[in-house]
Amino acid sequence: MIWLFHRHGEYLSCEVRTCLENTGFELLISRAGRVQLEWYPDEVQIERRWQYFRRELRRGGWGELYSSTFQDDADAVSSTDHGPSRR
Repeated sequence: MIWLFHRHGEYLSCEVRTCLENTGFELLISRAGRVQLEWYPDEVQIERRWQYFRRELRRGGWGELYSSTFQDDADAVSSTDHGPSRR
């Protein structure tokens, strides 16, 4: 899942993803060329951290520009995939 935020001409992106190297989840935060990566062992902890971080961004004046979830992506694919062409 990916989120983009803005505040006074600044942009920040956040991604919550499954960890490729081992079990667990990662929160990747990118802002002004800096990247912060956090690891969490399970869905409960990553969800707790993400909700806290998102609230703090909003309290700090950050507005949400865009969000994409895996379900959004799946819906976009299924709405354009009409199966094999019939001629």
